[in-house]
Amino acid sequence: MNTYTLLQGAVSANLSEVSYSPVSSDVENNTPYVIEDSISAVADKDLKNGPATVHYNGKSYPVTITKHEIGEQTEGDGEEEEEMTFEIDLEAVDGSLLKLAEDLDLLEGHS
Repeated sequence: MNTYTLLQGAVSANLSEVSYSPVSSDVENNTPYVIEDSISAVADKDLKNGPATVHYNGKSYPVTITKHEIGEQTEGDGEEEEEMTFEIDLEAVDGSLLKLAEDLDLLEGHS
């Protein structure tokens, strides 16, 4: 299992459910549109929108994060303590999201 850590200032968050979604397109109400590629993840700490660094496989990758939703995750049978989770998107600082996805080993199954 891959381990991703995100550092933002003094905050260190573990990332789970890290995934890459490639560019796609669709038509709705006879209007074509493009859905840009994205990298999303769930963080175990509250983060702020802005710059951060992802650490993976002994390397560091500068990113910009956008926080979306806050949820609660229940472990096991629901009787244990609920843990807050934070959904985020990662953007590559150098502009190459596909390269970042490749570096983070997220392209398996995408062609």
